[in-house]
Amino acid sequence: MAISKTCMTMLITVFNILIIILAIIICFLSLNAWNDYTTCAFTILVALLWMCCLCSESNVAIGAYTILMFIDLLLLLSNALYHSVMTAKYSDFCFHNNVNGISPEWGCHDWRFSGYYERAIGVTVCYYIAFIFRLLNIVGSCSLTYKIFHEKKKKKKK
Repeated sequence: MAISKTCMTMLITVFNILIIILAIIICFLSLNAWNDYTTCAFTILVALLWMCCLCSESNVAIGAYTILMFIDLLLLLSNALYHSVMTAKYSDFCFHNNVNGISPEWGCHDWRFSGYYERAIGVTVCYYIAFIFRLLNIVGSCSLTYKIFHEKKKKKKK
């Protein structure tokens, strides 16, 4: 079953809107980490650039957009992995690594009980969901580029 060009652009638009919402949620849940704010700003910028691609309907614009989405995909994945590792490290180090009854030097007990642990898990989950949406966007934009290319190729033959 082939998906029409209009349906494909609508799916990409919906995924971009969801990614913008997730990026805003990440900014609110973030623990004042510059990498979260930078990634969210880049993610929102890439999602908004989709509007330029909608207007032009050019293979070159959509191809450039796909490259930006791939860079964003790597940023989202690296932050998701970073938050996964840091959440596991804080949790394990604080509660399972006391040497001779001495607790760790830094205050990770406060980190866990003051709600930061739940926020860190929320940020991690949002990053993974945004990663999946961005991956679907890349597949959609590649498919859309392919459809536009073949439509223009058919028009030239006529």
